[in-house]
Amino acid sequence: MKRLMIIVLGSIMFITLAAVGTRMALSYADFNASEKNGEQIAGDTMQIPNPFIDCTTIEDAQKLVGFTMTIPDAMPDGYSKTAIRAVKNTMIEIIYLNGDSEIRIRKAIGSEDISGDCTAYKEVEETEIGNVKVTMKGDSGKVNVATWNEGVYSFSITVNCTGTGLDGSIIRNMVNAVK
Repeated sequence: MKRLMIIVLGSIMFITLAAVGTRMALSYADFNASEKNGEQIAGDTMQIPNPFIDCTTIEDAQKLVGFTMTIPDAMPDGYSKTAIRAVKNTMIEIIYLNGDSEIRIRKAIGSEDISGDCTAYKEVEETEIGNVKVTMKGDSGKVNVATWNEGVYSFSITVNCTGTGLDGSIIRNMVNAVK
């Protein structure tokens, strides 16, 4: 009789564990699924919303951030302004493209590095341009990043992150023009 009771109880436990285990074994897609109009949509990751707001003019961007920005009148040959963006009350970014080459000019409130480029460049130079201390980083005699602070603002010029930079004289002229 004891044997029969042990077999019955063991069978009940096995069936219960099997049923619970089946319900607990959700697939990765089921775990990351969300619903839209009652239907499940599989998603692989959750993303942080893009804080940048596209602007038509630099004046529109200045209204969003509450400060002004002056940019160079001319860029190196072939570069044209393709985007003006702002992060409300924080930063303006102007993007210039020339094929696959890119220049980003940023101005923000604060004193931190706002370049967004974390590359460990082989060449790092601190120099004075005008009355401002500028850190220039790059490789092979070219500059990829220039960062500086002036008053309550941080500035950066980034050229082709991890690609070929520009001559230092071009970057110096751009730094002089950005306010």
